[in-house]
Amino acid sequence: MAILVFIVQAVNTNSDNFNSIKLKYDGLVDEKNRIEKKLSELSEILRQNGNVGMDTPLVDDEGYPRSDIDVALIRITRNNIYCLNTDHKQIMLELESVLHEIHEYARQNPSKNVLTDGNACSSENKLSEDQSAQIVKKPFLKIDQISPNSIAEQADLKVGDRIVQFGSVSADNFNSLQDISTVFRNTSPGVS
Repeated sequence: MAILVFIVQAVNTNSDNFNSIKLKYDGLVDEKNRIEKKLSELSEILRQNGNVGMDTPLVDDEGYPRSDIDVALIRITRNNIYCLNTDHKQIMLELESVLHEIHEYARQNPSKNVLTDGNACSSENKLSEDQSAQIVKKPFLKIDQISPNSIAEQADLKVGDRIVQFGSVSADNFNSLQDISTVFRNTSPGVS
């Protein structure tokens, strides 16, 4: 009788462990999305203030603060972007760790299927093909040219490839190629 109770407790603990991992994952995803939204808003502030980037000089040729932009606002915005980029990198590392935990759970529980929404369910409850097709993301860009020796070529992009997401930019929030440039500039070290 004591052995049976122990086994039931172990199963419940395993389920509770997965639920805590799932809650942690959901919290991290929410935080990541919040940070990405804020980064997008801050990038828009830079764009609206003379299309200033992260490395654009804030002084004129004579060393005086530029009069065509709000230098203080741009400095504060840049600082916030730097801080949020650091936070974003940390969240992504934590998400990676949690995803390893989820995969470990799935490996240890082969009778369970961990779906993209994080719910553990029996294999009879898998998504139908029609439901799976609805999850496919809508492309918002099509590659029509790849420059030789470019980052795109190194990433093995091909003419005709369709882009469904680039950093935090997707079909849901894409406005112009400036969005792609902003994400690239803010996440690529050493690129201006």
